[in-house]
Amino acid sequence: MDLIDIIIFVGSLSLMYYLLGYPGVSNIVKTVVIIVEMWLVSKYYSRKYLIQSELGMLMIRGKYFIDFIDRMGRDYSHIFKLWADTMLFLSFGALVLPFMYWRPRLQRIGLYLLSMAFLLLVMLIYPLAISVVVSALGSSLPAQQATTSSSFTTIFIIFIPLFVLGFGGSALVSLYAAAINVIYNLYALFVLGEKVIMASGISLILPGINIPFLEGTISLIILLLVHEISHGFLSRSERISLNSTGIVLFGSLPVGAFVEPSDKELERASPMIKSRILVAGSAANITCGFIFGILYLLVFYYGFLNFSHICFAQSQASNGAISLVESKTCDNVLLPFMKFDNPYISFLLSVLGLTAGLNFAIGMINLIPIPLFDGHHILRAFVHNKEIVDFISYATLACFILLIIPGFL
Repeated sequence: MDLIDIIIFVGSLSLMYYLLGYPGVSNIVKTVVIIVEMWLVSKYYSRKYLIQSELGMLMIRGKYFIDFIDRMGRDYSHIFKLWADTMLFLSFGALVLPFMYWRPRLQRIGLYLLSMAFLLLVMLIYPLAISVVVSALGSSLPAQQATTSSSFTTIFIIFIPLFVLGFGGSALVSLYAAAINVIYNLYALFVLGEKVIMASGISLILPGINIPFLEGTISLIILLLVHEISHGFLSRSERISLNSTGIVLFGSLPVGAFVEPSDKELERASPMIKSRILVAGSAANITCGFIFGILYLLVFYYGFLNFSHICFAQSQASNGAISLVESKTCDNVLLPFMKFDNPYISFLLSVLGLTAGLNFAIGMINLIPIPLFDGHHILRAFVHNKEIVDFISYATLACFILLIIPGFL
């Protein structure tokens, strides 16, 4: 890149961040201006450097990490395949049982029950870990018992849909329910003239805007690397060639990364191979979310025992807005709302918490059958009726778009 290209890259990002923070412009205008700005930047780079562009997205291809991915995929092939099959059950629950024809029936049922037992174990351990920290914060025993009991009840209520639908199916049902709620609120607002309080809706995750800049950037890099490298591991485990790896830019804004298997080989592959490769990204994100969540609790507990801290409690205003206020005691304070006087512990907790939350959330969302999402391609691998796949995918896309609307109101 020459000096002019660097100025365009930095300048377009600076303009985007300035516009997002400018108070006198509506969200609709900001969104339109940023999209046009980044689309023009993409067109400029695409023509000058002959970079492939799809809908304004620049595909920066290379051979990064291919040797490492190839070696890991071949050396640990059996482990990756077993992990992928297990995560198919965790992703789609009992729905995937009839389709996993490549494993004998008893093996399918056994693997499914083992997956659900693991999920239940993790869900039971989490409130116990919370209760340990809560007790360390000095909460009274009755309050702690009530919290733990309530947590266990909530766990079993959540576990039932996960047992049947998995993470992906549960996320899909939640999406439809949220879309119906948005439709009702829009009807009440514009037709009935009622005053309604709507959630902010779906929005882009932008470091420095809605998450801390440095911690958020680190968390998103981990999320993208884990997701795409896992696709590569399963591709090589199934002997599918990799054409390239790279990053995706919308103008000067990094929006993703990719590992590109051979289209011809993947098209000829069986549903078993396709589903394993496709679920690997979300599976890795969900697994990463669990691991970083445990690390978060461990570091939090270490920080509480060794450093002074300030607790914050949630305060809700009359308009529904939630803010944090300093609390004189740490009773009934949620774990993330505590600040330590050691900046390194605070920074590490921020990275671990964001990485856990973003990986888990993106992993679940990516399982939803929306065009361009992995969930859509997994649905195509198992359901060969194109009309059914298209109906489900575009109905889901419509619901997804509905959830964006509240952010503009």
